[in-house]
Amino acid sequence: ITIIIIIITITVIIIIIIILLVLLSARLRETVDAVNAQSERATRAHAELMSENAEQVERLGMLEAVVLMESYPDATGFAGGYALMDAGDAGAGQRDALRRAVQQLVLLRAENAQLRDWEATGAQTGGHAGTPAGTLAGGHP
Repeated sequence: ITIIIIIITITVIIIIIIILLVLLSARLRETVDAVNAQSERATRAHAELMSENAEQVERLGMLEAVVLMESYPDATGFAGGYALMDAGDAGAGQRDALRRAVQQLVLLRAENAQLRDWEATGAQTGGHAGTPAGTLAGGHP
């Protein structure tokens, strides 16, 4: 009788262990699925940011060209670089537009620096360190 009790006790313990392993396995599957979903979202966000970054680099190049053309009309090879800046109100309006362009250039450079830092942080941690959306200069996601 003692041996039967010991066998039944061991069987019950083994069944309890199996049930716990099944529960832990299900929990682990849920966790892995959640991590995979988060990784996919981070990958999509990264792709969107890189696409936007490429667009910003293009805009930056155009703004730099405008600044160079307006600042150094003879050195850029653009004939009549100041042609848009006629005397009077039109010249003041163009100077304001140029000032806004330079301010946007500064913001774009800050955004690019933040994107580089974010990407470097993500590469160091083996993933993405979080999306900098809303934290970039100029408020762009």
